[in-house]
Amino acid sequence: MKIAHWFRKSNKVLNTSIFYADEVRTLASRTQQSTQEIQSVIEKLQAQAGEAVQVMEHSKAQTKISVEHAQEAGKSLDVISSSVSDISDMNIHIATAAEEQSAVTEEINSNIVNISQVAETSSEGAAQISSATNELNILALELQSLVARFKL
Repeated sequence: MKIAHWFRKSNKVLNTSIFYADEVRTLASRTQQSTQEIQSVIEKLQAQAGEAVQVMEHSKAQTKISVEHAQEAGKSLDVISSSVSDISDMNIHIATAAEEQSAVTEEINSNIVNISQVAETSSEGAAQISSATNELNILALELQSLVARFKL
């Protein structure tokens, strides 16, 4: 009976060992599955992190380009502002010159009116002189005729 007892005990130990071995295999299988799942999650995270890095690098490059464009636009605005200032200065000079030309034109117009009046007055004077000359001619002829009568 000792052998039977030993055999039962051994059988029990063996069954217990088999049970634990099955549990260890199941646990090992679950551990391997979990490890694979964790590795899969890590790979996905690494891939997403890589994509995020690429997106950030692309964004950085686009930001750099945007900054360069903004700087160029700023320079262009400076040039435009300077040109507008120059144009404004020119407009002031043009307005001043136009005022001066207007004053000169008014003076010329006034001088033309004065010249016209002087010409009209001269014309009237010339007409009077012509009339007086005609009268003097008539008087001279009459005087000559009278003088011719007194000849000795």
